[in-house]
Amino acid sequence: MKTFLNAKLTLAFIGLILTFLAIPNIVCSFDGVILEYRNDPCTTMNISWESQGTGVQFLSYLPLSESDVSATVVNAKIHRLSTNRGEKILAVVGLEGLLAGTDYRYRLSDGNSWIVQGTFSTAPRAIGNFKFLVLGDSQCSRMNYSIWGRTLNQAYYRNSDAAFFVNVGDMVDNGADYGQWHEWLKNSVAVSSRLPFVPVLGNHEMRYSEGFSGKALTESLFFDNSQKIIDKDIGAYSFDYAGIHLVILDTEALLDSKQQAVVEINWLENDLRHAQGKPTMVFMHRPLYNSKFFESAISGALVGQLQPLFEKYAVRAVFAGHVHQNSRTLPLIAGSVVKANGIVYFTCGRSGAKKYPAWLTAQSAHNGYYYSPAAEPTYMTVEVAGKEIKVNTFTQQGKELDSTLL
Repeated sequence: MKTFLNAKLTLAFIGLILTFLAIPNIVCSFDGVILEYRNDPCTTMNISWESQGTGVQFLSYLPLSESDVSATVVNAKIHRLSTNRGEKILAVVGLEGLLAGTDYRYRLSDGNSWIVQGTFSTAPRAIGNFKFLVLGDSQCSRMNYSIWGRTLNQAYYRNSDAAFFVNVGDMVDNGADYGQWHEWLKNSVAVSSRLPFVPVLGNHEMRYSEGFSGKALTESLFFDNSQKIIDKDIGAYSFDYAGIHLVILDTEALLDSKQQAVVEINWLENDLRHAQGKPTMVFMHRPLYNSKFFESAISGALVGQLQPLFEKYAVRAVFAGHVHQNSRTLPLIAGSVVKANGIVYFTCGRSGAKKYPAWLTAQSAHNGYYYSPAAEPTYMTVEVAGKEIKVNTFTQQGKELDSTLL
């Protein structure tokens, strides 16, 4: 009976699939499509979208190389989110058992017609060359996330071969305000419906508003359905991509709770131990080394927690945000500049509208490069060729500011 019903459902949608799969490129007629790795980037993908109704939602997908009739149709899970802007609906599909190193196309349906189409690619199993995007704080205090959208779109336009994109936290100014998340999602969709998103939690995601928790809302949007974070209260996780190990840390958990800090640090050491031999990069919100003003007690606490592990397990680079400046340290060991085998710490600037005054982001003595993006947001590219890593920094308009080999 179950096989018969599945076959009947598939046949019922073949007509729609044949009709809409022929449309080239991507069409986004509504907001909020997000691709994320579910756990293994080679075989899984999470696709979620803001829905206008609670009826049956569908997703169809197939490898680009296959004929249209082989598309698989999957029912989406409907999640009701209680927010300060009323109840919101999030539709989610978790795909598993995908083929590694394969290009896919997909379609989303509201139950009546296929209204969004797009593509995604799974990670290759083999070590190889690839590129990804890194963007700093995208928050905006006035609900205008068009500047963030412009930075992300320009980064993708100039780097359409990127495999995924990272935002190092403070994605929105108030994580408890769904209105801000809606604007962030709306301005991200041209890229987030094509490239998997790697989110990092910042301090502004932790805010409360009108009795609603920013952390709870952020986790509902990005983590509850992905099966990747180490604990429901700690937004840390890691994954491998083409021979490179990437670690995402939750600096708020490290600072706010001794119990959570112990869990995260123990997990981090175990994770880095198992990744020895692979080039490793770390992404987190609050930086260890940044500006004179921010290198304070908070940075000192993180240095004490994290720096010994980063050095013990030969982390190649650490990317952070928070300060809204763009900088790169010289290679460091124990806070001192070294000629070889040091860790380079990047602060990723701002990708959105919110600016900090120059005195707040004045450069540190550790910096080998510094840029205050007061006039223009920035983005970064990370190019991997085997074990060689090249990090480039650009203004929103594409002017190269810095380039360094790790």
